[in-house]
Amino acid sequence: MKKITLDDLAKELNISKGTVDRAIHNRPGVSPRTKEKVLKLVAKYNYKPDKVARVMSLKAKKIKIGVVCQAEPGFFWDHVIAGLRAAQRELADFGLELNCQRTGYKREAHAIIEKIDALVAEGSDALIIVPTDTPKLKEKIAQLKRQGIPVATLNDDLVNSQRLFYVGPQVRKSGRVAGDLMGRFLRGRGRVATITGSVQSFEYRERLRGFHEVLCERYPGIEVVGQHTMDYSQDSNLFEAFKGLDGIYNSDGATLAKVGELIESAASHIVLVGHELSEQVEALLREGIVDAAISQDPFSQGYFIVKLLFNYLAWGVTPPCEQMNTRVDIILKENINLGDQIINPYYIP
Repeated sequence: MKKITLDDLAKELNISKGTVDRAIHNRPGVSPRTKEKVLKLVAKYNYKPDKVARVMSLKAKKIKIGVVCQAEPGFFWDHVIAGLRAAQRELADFGLELNCQRTGYKREAHAIIEKIDALVAEGSDALIIVPTDTPKLKEKIAQLKRQGIPVATLNDDLVNSQRLFYVGPQVRKSGRVAGDLMGRFLRGRGRVATITGSVQSFEYRERLRGFHEVLCERYPGIEVVGQHTMDYSQDSNLFEAFKGLDGIYNSDGATLAKVGELIESAASHIVLVGHELSEQVEALLREGIVDAAISQDPFSQGYFIVKLLFNYLAWGVTPPCEQMNTRVDIILKENINLGDQIINPYYIP
């Protein structure tokens, strides 16, 4: 009996091979009626895609994924990029091409959309973006979906949008971890303030929400007396605001070292809990200025989002969840990775 091919299905339905392939792999750009016809024919002939032929096709055609992420702070985003590139190297033999466009520290919707438009013009089949929480970007993602270009969000999510899936930290959970650490360090009593970044970010809001939740639930003796905004690219004038505080939660990992240096210059101990590791933060952990840093595993974020998006484009495999989360790691003075003999998840290969 002759083996049924993609060509055979396309000819019988009088549609293109590309349309049949998209329908089989559950990709956008196919009407529900056409998809139903394709799947009925697939079931009738018990059609199985030829994986060898598929790999050869991918090599010839190439799958192009565009990425829009930040350049600063480098101590974080360089690790994300290293993860992206590691996945790209693994999948290069299957025809993957990765084009990464980096914005500055200030994550602004218009700059992200400019990069998106450039990547689409270059023929990207799908996009990975670090979004801002703005209506303009939600509209852009909806437009891309109509064009058959799926979008995955990285590190910071864009809820209630038409993005395909998200890879990054469970941000409210990481805020709850910070709240629990603060409560334990202060033994349930004290005055604290929170510091966040200036970017319009779902991530920052959810971290703060989680932090406040835990204090209300388990540490009613801790009073939050102020919420401040700090910009990574500018000097801070928050020195006076720190007076009389027992603790500070820094929800923006980009500015943790700055906050630590301000506390150090004040020559008074304030419990400081924040996010992400840099050389400066590691030094402040060793000195006891930073009490705990919560990591989002940036390398894994970059690595797994490429793998998951490629599997969707190449094989039609969707991630098991719309939100795929990386680990929440608590870094203290005693468990900073030291020495080349330690397998370090934050190392850039």
